[in-house]
Amino acid sequence: MMRPLPPEVSLREVRLTDLNFTAAGLVADVEISNPNTFAITLERFSYVLSVEEQAFLSGENPERLSIGPGGQESVTLPFEFTFAEALNVARAGVTSNQLDYRVQVNFVFDVPLLGEVRLPVEQSGTMPVPRPPRPQLRAVRLDSLGLTAAELTMTIGLENPNVFAFVIETLQYELFVQGSSWVGGSIAAGTRIPAEEVTEVDVRFGLRYLEVGVGVNQLLRGAEQLEYRFEGLSAVRPDHPLIPAAEFPLSQAGAVPLRR
Repeated sequence: MMRPLPPEVSLREVRLTDLNFTAAGLVADVEISNPNTFAITLERFSYVLSVEEQAFLSGENPERLSIGPGGQESVTLPFEFTFAEALNVARAGVTSNQLDYRVQVNFVFDVPLLGEVRLPVEQSGTMPVPRPPRPQLRAVRLDSLGLTAAELTMTIGLENPNVFAFVIETLQYELFVQGSSWVGGSIAAGTRIPAEEVTEVDVRFGLRYLEVGVGVNQLLRGAEQLEYRFEGLSAVRPDHPLIPAAEFPLSQAGAVPLRR
């Protein structure tokens, strides 16, 4: 009888199978080969998925599997989780746009003449943590001030906090100042925002004092900043093969500089 050999175990791939703005799915593909002329038995295996060096998901499979002479078997391990859960364990904070992960699997075999054989495998990688876009009202500029109306330009910053680009399919907005609606509309579809960058869009609009209140003229003459509320809805298409298009409500309030 030939000298028995331990089995060969390879963690061939850890791949993303699902990804959206709230959750992800990973699959680990393991291949086991029996180089012997006799059967061996996989007694059990355990696994751990860690994120940012913190153990996150773990488990054990006690089912036995016989691997014939010269045979091969595949083991597939799926992991599904929400980013809220992963970031809570990782203590990575809400600003993280990527997560480092590691998959570890420990196999226990029964090999004739060798007895119990333990073989660990592991693989590390990085996955994106998709974040919604962050439109922000950056400034309002007074272009002209007349007796009955004013012309203004507001600058909207479209921030992409992700490691991939996305396209703004639609951005519907309405700007309220001192409780009155000053302007509403939408930004043209197709605006592409590169990864981890901010693109600014200028929107020109007019104000008729009779429609928004006669006190607006005095406000525009003397104010250094405007107390505002910015509401709307954005629809984005991420430049990533797994992430579907999504819609996000917008709601922002604060003070914005009034430039002249």
